[in-house]
Amino acid sequence: MSNNRAFPRFPLTLDVSVTVAGQGVQVCRVRDYCAGGIFLLYGDHARIVADGSDIAIQFTNADSPSDSYQLVGQVARSLEHGM
Repeated sequence: MSNNRAFPRFPLTLDVSVTVAGQGVQVCRVRDYCAGGIFLLYGDHARIVADGSDIAIQFTNADSPSDSYQLVGQVARSLEHGM
C-alpha cells in the first residue's frame, strides 16, 4: 500500500480548543500535522463540523502556560471522528 500524500505527516498529541463560527467552542486533540494541514480528533460530545467551515484553533505552551497561540483555517474534510 503506497502513501500518495503531497506532504509527509508527523504524529503529534496536543489538546486544543476549536472555535467554529455559529457553533461555539469545542475541545479536540491534534493527531498529526503536515505542511498541508492538521488532523483534529473530536472530543467527547463534539459536534461534527461541516467541510468549508472557518475555524480557529487555540492552544497554550505546556512549558509556559502564559504563551498562547491561535491558528485560523478552513475545514478541508470532516469525518465522523475528526476533521
